[in-house]
Amino acid sequence: MKWTGMYLLGYVILIGGILAALWKMGILARIDTAWTLIGVVIAIGIGIMLAVTSSGNKETSKSIGSERCRRFDARDWRAELTRLIIKGVI
Repeated sequence: MKWTGMYLLGYVILIGGILAALWKMGILARIDTAWTLIGVVIAIGIGIMLAVTSSGNKETSKSIGSERCRRFDARDWRAELTRLIIKGVI
């Protein structure tokens, strides 16, 4: 599992522990279910953003490869489609 996935899994477990503690203390019983779900969605969104920002090197289109990221004009899309069919990609 990538480090980003491990970070996100740890964050979800942390949020689960916080929710369990709030439930055990009776705080969640006083809060409406909709507000609890809104808070959980916000917390998971923050966790995803933190996991992505701390994931390390970002790949740009130049590092992925020029053939995959190359733009085609209207004249050569048929030739590229034919090449991909022959290659067995499509």
